[in-house]
Amino acid sequence: MQTLAHTWILRELIKECPSMQKDGADIFAYNVSPDFLSSHPDITAAATHQIPRFSHVPPPHRKAHYVQLHLLVDDLAHHGRICEETVRTFNADARGYAYVTGCSLVEPIMEYCRMRSIAMEYHDAVYYSHMLIELSVDICLRKSDEGPELVAMFKEGINQASTDYFREFTEILSRLFSGVEADIIRYSLRQVAKFYSRDQLILFADAHDRIQYYAQRLGKIKVADDRRSYEGMRMLVEKGLAMIGDPREYLREVMVRALMESPYCREITAPL
Repeated sequence: MQTLAHTWILRELIKECPSMQKDGADIFAYNVSPDFLSSHPDITAAATHQIPRFSHVPPPHRKAHYVQLHLLVDDLAHHGRICEETVRTFNADARGYAYVTGCSLVEPIMEYCRMRSIAMEYHDAVYYSHMLIELSVDICLRKSDEGPELVAMFKEGINQASTDYFREFTEILSRLFSGVEADIIRYSLRQVAKFYSRDQLILFADAHDRIQYYAQRLGKIKVADDRRSYEGMRMLVEKGLAMIGDPREYLREVMVRALMESPYCREITAPL
């Protein structure tokens, strides 16, 4: 899942768990750190997502649980269950929400690429279809009546992690991600803060900017200058948005419920 989906789920968990209400807004930065740390060229998504989900966290580092929570959410979105063991190989037949919902996008993605002589294997198209769904969930949340609150919560989390709590934030992430340096963490915080700036959010509300952003995130699937290429990507974006409808019912009834019922979540939400 993407930034606002993770933020929405954590906000809902906080409502249900009094112990989590004692933590500051920086927990939203911890929660999304596996994604934004990989904005640094020396850090890969595999390095931040393939750490053990349930490794012991010493009490002084209890906020590391919010990083682990991110991984549980991704497990549910990708595999339809919380995985006790780290999944290290790509599964084109994954049964999580993002892949099942995105399966009907696979052929349109491959057709888009065929028309533009872009090499695209089936398993790559499956991967990109799930990305389209996850990006669409965040677009929907950002455009909803809850969007401004979610963005404000995440931005405040990044601000706290960058300033008052930077030393603690760096110490905890460095331990969790095997020695990642403070400069890398600082760089990544700055990059994500830029994206969630007011100007960027205004631009992102425009359909043209969203299409360019999708194309950037989808790597191989480039939007050329020609109109047909742009329209093809626009249709993929619109298909993704149409497929998810309002994702909040799924996020609440499946994601949040599964996390609340999971024995692994009890440690994350244990009283201080």
